[in-house]
Amino acid sequence: MHKKLIMTCAVIAGFAAFIIAPVASASPVLTSEGSAVPLGTEIKGNNTGVFAFNEGSYTISCGTVDMTAVVTGNTGSQIKLETAVGALTSSGTATAGDCTASWGPATLTWGKLCFSTVSGTDNVSVTGCGANIVMTTNITGVVVCKYSAASVTASFLTNADATFSLSAIPLSKTEGSGLFCPSQITFSLDLDLTTASGGTLSIS
Repeated sequence: MHKKLIMTCAVIAGFAAFIIAPVASASPVLTSEGSAVPLGTEIKGNNTGVFAFNEGSYTISCGTVDMTAVVTGNTGSQIKLETAVGALTSSGTATAGDCTASWGPATLTWGKLCFSTVSGTDNVSVTGCGANIVMTTNITGVVVCKYSAASVTASFLTNADATFSLSAIPLSKTEGSGLFCPSQITFSLDLDLTTASGGTLSIS
């Protein structure tokens, strides 16, 4: 009887988790102090840890990544954010605050980005807002490389502080010297989202 009771409780708990988890992720809302963030609100994103590309001898390392985005969707079924061209910036410890790279100071420039949560999951689709994602690296005085992807996927945690996590994201080269621009670069990035003034945002 004792074993049957334990098994019954386990089945109920598993069934409850199955029901609850999709509901939480299927209807995400971006909130500030318990209230839904209005459309058109400007928010910020900042990285956790070092942001870096590492492809063998080719390295670029940036201590800080900052993002300015606008909330374009927050209806209770989907969260959508949009950045302007160049609104995702990075800096490091090289000359003039540039990132450090294998062959000298480097700057990174991102095109327009759109973030949209995917219904029924804890995933976020990241695109170039109707176009490819485009990121350009400029190692000062050495080479300019351009990388792209049709889309990539981030993730988030429900009922937690708002963070979009991108892990082992590949971008493929579209322009640049074969000697100094690897055919693919891979990065990971955790973007902690806050209000424009640095206040806490949550996804519930």
